[in-house]
Amino acid sequence: MDKKFLIIRFSSIGDIVLTTPVVRCLRKKYPNAAIHYLTKKQFAGIIDSNPYVDKVILLKEDINETIAEVREENYDCIIDLHHNLRTLRIKQALKKVPFHSFNKLNVEKWIFTNFKIKLMPHKHIVDRYMETVERLGVVNDGAGLDYFVPEKDQVKESDIPFSHLHGEIIAESDPVKIYNACGKFSLNESADLVRRAKLVISHDTGLMHIAAAFKKNILSVWGNTMPSFGMTPYQTKYEVFQVNKLWCRPCSKTGYDKCPLGHFKCMNNQSIDAIADNAHAAMGIEAND
Repeated sequence: MDKKFLIIRFSSIGDIVLTTPVVRCLRKKYPNAAIHYLTKKQFAGIIDSNPYVDKVILLKEDINETIAEVREENYDCIIDLHHNLRTLRIKQALKKVPFHSFNKLNVEKWIFTNFKIKLMPHKHIVDRYMETVERLGVVNDGAGLDYFVPEKDQVKESDIPFSHLHGEIIAESDPVKIYNACGKFSLNESADLVRRAKLVISHDTGLMHIAAAFKKNILSVWGNTMPSFGMTPYQTKYEVFQVNKLWCRPCSKTGYDKCPLGHFKCMNNQSIDAIADNAHAAMGIEAND
């Protein structure tokens, strides 16, 4: 009898993208299994087009409604990659179903952010996600992250500025082209633009991990979070830019809307010249152009 798995990761963009190797490798181990993915509605578009997932289940506001829905599915196994109070309630309600839960290392993260004592393992979070399914015989295939842009969300060439659509043609006269696309595209459309990019400059964000899924060259700029949390671009070429030896870093495991101390040195003290020089080099542009 074929197995039926439920993978749980409610949020957010980057974290869900970082779970995609688990989905793909689970499918390789159990090619005939039914694989379902439980997430929040606003992030369903990341999973909807994943060919390794058979069904996306949306988290309801009332957790009891979600429990009732997943109970009807009669799962053989739950893979909890979120591991919080809501997933605990789901697992308790389905206590006869075996489960494998991700260790979020919240204590280690708290100690790191509050006392700057680093107890985090030297291991990428993807590899820690993969450890969650080791007992199922699932192994990492080394193929990196996945992101699938549905055809309906692929950006039309007419929606891309001429300067970017034909950048190589006119690069001789103006090698630097800047286009502010904030708020103009959906998540999948933004991912499609990342897919077409030659170089991606990004903070510690979901789009950075989407860029890694497309194996892009990434200039990764870090502020109040740190690469030591294990969430650097995965299996792609990248360069990290951060302000070292700043006593207040990291001040959060996920980041704040504004600097708690008001000085914002983790970003204000970034070397813009270093980032620009690396961008020029990656694009094959002379720095004095």
